[in-house]
Amino acid sequence: MFFTSWVEHQLLKTAVKVLAAPVTVPVKSASWLLEQIHGEVVAEQTDEGRALGELMELELHYEMGEIEKEDFEAREKEKMERLDAIRERKKDEQFEEDEAWWRRVFPEGFE
Repeated sequence: MFFTSWVEHQLLKTAVKVLAAPVTVPVKSASWLLEQIHGEVVAEQTDEGRALGELMELELHYEMGEIEKEDFEAREKEKMERLDAIRERKKDEQFEEDEAWWRRVFPEGFE
């Protein structure tokens, strides 16, 4: 047996971790930071309240005459599509993955 005792084994493991820290800590930190950013982006993209707020803000700008009708209609269509996508995603989250897939592929069978 290479290690003569459990204590020596633990000391060697600790020494390797300490020596590898200059490499592993930045990698783990970057990974954690990217996971946090991804989580925030997903939360922002799936926030129905935020999408509704943007839609109301757009309507307010149109009513105040700050944007033209054509521009308003195009941007309203984009916002409504995003809101529909958020609501559809929330529907899918209620079901298991397989059923959510079937709902997207065969929507007429689930209405």
